[in-house]
Amino acid sequence: MEFPWTGRINTYHASVAERIDIGYVSLAPAADVVRWLEKNYQKPEMNSDGGAGDDEAPVKLLEFMLYRRNDTLIDWGLAKHGRRSNIIQLVYNRGTPAVKLAALSNPQRGIKIAQCVDIIISGRRQYIHALLKNPYISISFLKKIIRSPKFFLCNHE
Repeated sequence: MEFPWTGRINTYHASVAERIDIGYVSLAPAADVVRWLEKNYQKPEMNSDGGAGDDEAPVKLLEFMLYRRNDTLIDWGLAKHGRRSNIIQLVYNRGTPAVKLAALSNPQRGIKIAQCVDIIISGRRQYIHALLKNPYISISFLKKIIRSPKFFLCNHE
């Protein structure tokens, strides 16, 4: 499929600080990357609904680059400390059980995992526990689960 030429190329331009960080984490060993994420990614402020705020654009290139490294330990670090819901969803999808639990516990974006209703329905206690113990779970999210048609179609025994 060809795209018409508009005379412009729309690209994401990282700040100098982000480029420096990208340079470090692109070459650092996986354990150092996880320590860097833990040190530099702080817990979010809660919004009025009890959830975390919106995705933060300044980290999108850095997290995408880390995702592309396709390393289980880095995936765990992104799942636990990441800020971009799309990246957390991607590492959840390809992740080990430890990565999935970290994603569900993520104070930034874990509650945006597409499979949340399926997790509640599944009855898998460790996943439900990680999700519902997340202090940033919002009231609107809980309402979404309760209102889900899947929730009422499951077999409640």
